[in-house]
Amino acid sequence: MGPISANTGVSESNLVNMPGSQYSDPVFSWAESRGVTDIEFFNSTAFGPSYENGIFVGDITRGTLFNFEPNADRTGLNLVNDPLLSDLIADSDDEISAVLFGTGFTGISDIETGLDGNLYVLTYDREAEGLGSLYRILPSRTGDDGTVAPSVSVPTTTATPPPVDDLNEVASEEQSSEDANLGTDDNEEEEDQQNEDENDGGNE
Repeated sequence: MGPISANTGVSESNLVNMPGSQYSDPVFSWAESRGVTDIEFFNSTAFGPSYENGIFVGDITRGTLFNFEPNADRTGLNLVNDPLLSDLIADSDDEISAVLFGTGFTGISDIETGLDGNLYVLTYDREAEGLGSLYRILPSRTGDDGTVAPSVSVPTTTATPPPVDDLNEVASEEQSSEDANLGTDDNEEEEDQQNEDENDGGNE
């Protein structure tokens, strides 16, 4: 968790080393596992300059959406305005809030920048038998200066997987249909063979 220096009694010699490999500290980490599922580089101006080319990160554990600003040369994160995060570890509610963008997504499985420039978040709810929703995050302008503040719209799509029993029933129906067709073909073949035999007999 976090830079190796933050882990007491652990050094690079404790790690698995492959020929030519080199260890690097994580760019960012959380004190408690978040189950990060997707990282999206937001190549869009829809939310204004504050979010342009930013990084959105989602987790499956708590359905939280985070936002980070990359540094000037895009080799790390710009956290100079958040002194609590100077160790690159979010280990308190205040530190988590510093990079928090949105909550309440149950579990985030995918994040994408849409063709319209807006942000789309796909969710998966393990407690609701895999019920998933697709959220679209839109810019909403506030104030006379045209300041842009993203807002979440209602789910645009809800995807519910069919119960296992229904899948089995469909499979059974398809198999029965195939069997019925095969049976019909067999009967036709038998009739054709009988007709050929009769014709052969008549010719003799």
